[in-house]
Amino acid sequence: MSLVLSCLFTLVVATFGATSNPTIWPVPQMFTNGTTTLTVCSSNFNFSTNSQSAILKNAITRFNNYLMKPAPVLPTINPGKAYAASLCAGSITVSSSSESLSFETDENYTLSVDSTSIKITANTIYGAMYGLTTLTQLIRYASDSNVIMNAPWSITDYPHYKHRGVMLDPARNFLSVDMIKRVINGMALNKLNVLHLHLIDAQSFPFYSKSHPELSAAGAYSKEKIYQPSNLTDIVSYAKNMGVRVIPEFDTPGHTFAIKFGDPQIMDCVEVSDSVPAMCPEPPCGYLNVSNPNAYNTIMDIYADAWDIFDDTYFHIGADEVKDACWGKNTNQLYTQWLSQMAQDVNLKGKRTPILWSGDVDITAQIGQGSFDIIMQIWDNAADKLTALKNGFKVIDSTYTSYYLDCGFGNWLTGGNSWCDPYKSWMMIYNHSLTDGIPQQYFKDIIGGEVCLWGESVDDYNLQPRLWPRASAAAERWWSDLPLGTGSKLDDKFYRIAMQRDWMVYQGIVASPSQPEFCTLYPAYCNYYRDDILNNPPPADWKMKLKDYNLHDFIDAFEEHGWDMIELWNDISFEHASQMGMKQGHWAKFKHLLKEI
Repeated sequence: MSLVLSCLFTLVVATFGATSNPTIWPVPQMFTNGTTTLTVCSSNFNFSTNSQSAILKNAITRFNNYLMKPAPVLPTINPGKAYAASLCAGSITVSSSSESLSFETDENYTLSVDSTSIKITANTIYGAMYGLTTLTQLIRYASDSNVIMNAPWSITDYPHYKHRGVMLDPARNFLSVDMIKRVINGMALNKLNVLHLHLIDAQSFPFYSKSHPELSAAGAYSKEKIYQPSNLTDIVSYAKNMGVRVIPEFDTPGHTFAIKFGDPQIMDCVEVSDSVPAMCPEPPCGYLNVSNPNAYNTIMDIYADAWDIFDDTYFHIGADEVKDACWGKNTNQLYTQWLSQMAQDVNLKGKRTPILWSGDVDITAQIGQGSFDIIMQIWDNAADKLTALKNGFKVIDSTYTSYYLDCGFGNWLTGGNSWCDPYKSWMMIYNHSLTDGIPQQYFKDIIGGEVCLWGESVDDYNLQPRLWPRASAAAERWWSDLPLGTGSKLDDKFYRIAMQRDWMVYQGIVASPSQPEFCTLYPAYCNYYRDDILNNPPPADWKMKLKDYNLHDFIDAFEEHGWDMIELWNDISFEHASQMGMKQGHWAKFKHLLKEI
C-alpha cells in the first residue's frame, strides 16, 4: 500500500471511527432506513395495543424499563442532530391475542419508525415481541437523550427456520433455576425460541418423578439439587413469557447409570469394572435392562410425570450411544425394538412428537416415522442427515463439528485435547449451513438447529461466557440463513456481533468479547488487516507441501498469523518457532521444505 493511500486510510479511520450501521441482531430479512436521528422518551412511553395478552404487556414493561437506561452510543460515533420533538407513543397491532406457543407459532412482524410514530404489526403476540426486541436494539443513549439513528426505518422480518435452540445439560453438573432463567433472557435477546433441557444422564437424576421419587432421592447429587415440579413449571412459565419453548429430554436406554441408585433391578452393566471405553463414552457406564418389562414401565411413568409439567408438543427421548459391550450381538435388535415402542407410546399416549439423537441409532430402520413425525437430532455424522431425511425423519442439526460449544477446553477426564477439538468460534458456527449437501426436495424437513453446551465442565459459574455470543452467531444464521460472507459483509458481522455482545452485557448477560474493544471503536483498522489476510490466501502448493510433509502444526500457525509471513521464516530461529508450538523434528522438515520450494 502506498504512503498516500496509507495516510488517507488513517485519516478516514481517525475521522469517522466506528460505523453507524444498523446494529440489529439477527439481521432482518428486509429493511430500509434513512439518515435522520430521532429522540425517544426515556419515561412515560405509551404503547397502545389491541391485545389484552399479559405476556405482551410484560414485554412492553421490559421495553419501558430499558428506555430508562438504554445502552449508550459508542463514544466514536456522532449520532447527529436529533429532532427536537420526542417519540413518546407507539402502537402494536396483532391479529390474535392467543398465548399458545408451539413449533407452528407465527413469528413474523413489521416495524416502522418515523418522526411521528412507531408501529409494530404481527399475527401473534410473539411476533410483536420480536418487533419490540428489534426496536430496543435501535434505541441508544447519547448525551442527554435516547436516540434512534438512521431513521426512518421500515422492517419486515421473519425467521428462516422455526426451531432455533440451545441445549443445556443440568445432569452432569446441576444448574440453578436462576441460571436457566438467565439463559432464557439471553435467548430472547437473540430471537432464539427453544430451550432443550437434557434433564437426566448417567451421572445424576435430578428430576423429581412423583411416580418414582426414589430415583431423584438416591440419584441426585443432593436434595438441594433436585428439580421439583414447581421449579420446572416455573421455568416453563418464565420461558413462555419470553417467547421460548422448553423441551425436556430423558435419555434412555443408555446414559442411565444414576437410576441404579434408586432401582438397581432394572439396570444392566453398572459395576465399576463395566466403566470402560468399550461400554460407554465416559464414566459411569450402565444401561437399562430392556428385557425387563419393569424398566420400560418405569420410564413411561417418568414420561407421564413429565407430560404433566412440560406442555410442549415436542418431547426428547434421547436414545444416544448404545454399545454392543453390554447386550451383545442382539444389541441393534433390542435397541430398535425399544425405540420403536417408545416412539409409538410418546406419540399415542403422550400426544407428543418424539425427538431422538442420531448417535448409534440405525437411521435406516423403520421405528414409526412412516405413521407419525419423528425428529432425528443429528450430531455425530453430517452424512447421517441426508440418510435420515431420505428415510422419512425430520431433522434438527446439532453437528458437533460446528455446534458443540464444550469443545476446545481440554479433556476433563484424561487431560490433553477434547475429543471434539477445535474450539468452535462464532465464525465457524455462523458459517455452518444446514442444507450443505442436501437436495432441495428435503429442505422442508430440516426444521432448524441447536447449539449444545454439554455439562461435564460447565456449571453456574462459567456457563454464560461459554454460550454467548457464540449462540448469537447461530441465532442469526438460523434466522436469516445468509452465509458469513467476505469483505464488507464479513466486516459488518464482526461489528454487529461485537455490538450485540455489548448490548447483552448491558442487560445483565455475561458474554465473552468477540474482539478487542478497539476493533469495535475503530473497525476500519481491523477490517483492513483481516481483509488483507483473507484476500491473499496461501499458495495452494504451500498447503499441499505442508500436508505432504505432515506439518499440520505449521498450517495452523500460518492460518493464525498470516501466510504472508511464510517467506520470513527463513530468518526465524527454532527458539522463536518453538514458542509457536513447533517441534524440533518438524522444524528441520520445514527448513528443508523452504529450500526445496
